[in-house]
Amino acid sequence: MSFRNYLTGTVFVILCIWGPVDYIWPSWLLAPIGYLILVPLIVWLLLSWIWRRWEPSLKFESILNRVLSGGICLSLIVLAYIESNATTHIGNTQTIRTGDGYEDVGDYIQLPGPDYGNVVIIVVIALLFFWAGVLKKGAKSSDY
Repeated sequence: MSFRNYLTGTVFVILCIWGPVDYIWPSWLLAPIGYLILVPLIVWLLLSWIWRRWEPSLKFESILNRVLSGGICLSLIVLAYIESNATTHIGNTQTIRTGDGYEDVGDYIQLPGPDYGNVVIIVVIALLFFWAGVLKKGAKSSDY
C-alpha cells in the first residue's frame, strides 16, 4: 500500500471515530459528507501533488509507512495505558439473550475500576499494527 493511501485511510478512520456529529435538520447530511468525503479527498489530492513534485523512492515510502504504523501503535499503547488507569467505566445493569446474541436492556451506570476487556482489545490492535506495519514491512525494505 502506498503511503498516500495509508495516510488518507488513517485520516478517514480518525474522522469516523472522532469527527463531529451534527443532526440539525437542513444540513444533517452535509456535515458527514463534508468531513468523511471531502477532508480525505483533499488530503489525498494534496499528497498526490506533493508526491509528483518530490518523487520519493519506494524505500523512503516504505519507511514512511513504518513510521505511521509505529505512531499508530504507540498511540494505541498510550490509550491502553490511560484506559487501564481509569477510575470508572460504563456498564449495564441487565442483558437479555436474543436470537443473534445479547442485548442491553438495563440502565447504563458507572462502575468502579477500568474495563480490562477494552484494554486487551486495544493492546491486541496495537500489536497487530506493529506486526503488520513495522515488523512485516521491515523484512521487505532491503528488497528496494
